[in-house]
Amino acid sequence: MQSCWLKEEENSLVAAALSPNILQTIVKNIPVKIEEITNYPFDNQFIFKIKTEAPVHFKLKIRKPAWATSVKTGEKYRMEKGLIVIERTFYKNQQVKLEFLTGVRILEDLNHEKYFAYGALIYAKSIAASVQTGKAYAPGFEDLMYAPKETARFEFLNNHNAQFRNGKIQVSLKNKETQKSEQIELVPFPKTILRQASFN
Repeated sequence: MQSCWLKEEENSLVAAALSPNILQTIVKNIPVKIEEITNYPFDNQFIFKIKTEAPVHFKLKIRKPAWATSVKTGEKYRMEKGLIVIERTFYKNQQVKLEFLTGVRILEDLNHEKYFAYGALIYAKSIAASVQTGKAYAPGFEDLMYAPKETARFEFLNNHNAQFRNGKIQVSLKNKETQKSEQIELVPFPKTILRQASFN
């Protein structure tokens, strides 16, 4: 976690990596503690809880991801080289809240197949699977083998009408077997076991 923050000069702290962490440092001879609270990358909201032993003026810089289209915050800020800069006097117990806004992105892989992304995550069509237990090495440690319960595969549609709702992407794709458009739900890649992530 030590690479999550950088220090520039005496009065500039840079949140270089977006993740839950706690920074304890000294700014102008005053102890400062910053707790970064977030469920990123599954959520794009952040709270920076700032505790100082005395009022201290410094710059809080936060990296803005390339996919973010805008920033939502009640703080006054400026942009410098891809960094959100909040410069003011911080008191004993304060919070900085911000959210990165974005939209569904359509990307293309090396095979020229399309895939869907939102924020820092890639989304995929989860495939229902049955599980069988394989070789056991110790209690609770064993091989697991998954077999798909469904064979349907989907193709990309130009009129996909992809929309992000409640942590999922709703999108229209063409069923290869029926050749008909279907409304499909895509979920974050890390939350799948078997999946179809790209669509030709």
